[in-house]
Amino acid sequence: MNDPHVASLRYRIDPVHELLDFTGTSLPDEFEVGPFACRVEEAELIVTPREHFASEEEATAVLEPKLRAWEAYGEIVSGARFEFVQSSVQVVDRDPPPDTISERGTSVTRVRFDLEASYNVKWSPPSFPPPAPEWFAETEALSRLKGVLRRQREGRYPLLAAAYDVFTQLKTHFGGGDEREAARRLNVSSKVLIEVRKLSARDDPEHGRAIKEPDSSPEPITAEDETFLKRALTALVERAAHAEGGAPAEPRLTLGHLRSE
Repeated sequence: MNDPHVASLRYRIDPVHELLDFTGTSLPDEFEVGPFACRVEEAELIVTPREHFASEEEATAVLEPKLRAWEAYGEIVSGARFEFVQSSVQVVDRDPPPDTISERGTSVTRVRFDLEASYNVKWSPPSFPPPAPEWFAETEALSRLKGVLRRQREGRYPLLAAAYDVFTQLKTHFGGGDEREAARRLNVSSKVLIEVRKLSARDDPEHGRAIKEPDSSPEPITAEDETFLKRALTALVERAAHAEGGAPAEPRLTLGHLRSE
């Protein structure tokens, strides 16, 4: 080729678990991902560079770190676990002989870790997760928090135990052991962390964490408490991502945001 240019790249959207289904998911017309325009069609991501890339290697070196961030961010905000797996690339010659186009398929092998949890129904996220913001970075601390959130969502970690784990990690990493300092750095009301701490100490037969005396009475949480804790875990891990990445300030997260319908 005289002047090769990457015209498009295509990626399969592979659910990490076979029961995750995007069939009923609302899809936007287009996403902006750095210097790329992306659109989702069924289970495929179609990527069009808005800048010149002379080779597949040049394009993917810029694109694929952003796709890995999209996978991580999407899991945090929506619970959907998926992978973008490259399926093809179209390279055109910007100074070609007449009627010449080059397109070739690319085979990419990536290690897959499938879920071990049992699922009874197929589910779809209501909307496809947006790309990660430019500030997003999956640090070690954020990766640990995401792991707790994942195990809880998959039913492999009791809710109250997961809540206590997230609370402890946040207090340690962002507050140096100080609950109020952690709340300040996360830009959340200290009442949110207090509520998570108190509920996670309950002795619930279904969601339990605390180990009480043998003759102590169970303290089950209510359905409203369960909803609050699930919302709080997602919101707090999102706020941890904001703090780790240096995101622009957002309104302070309060109990009202998490307790309201």
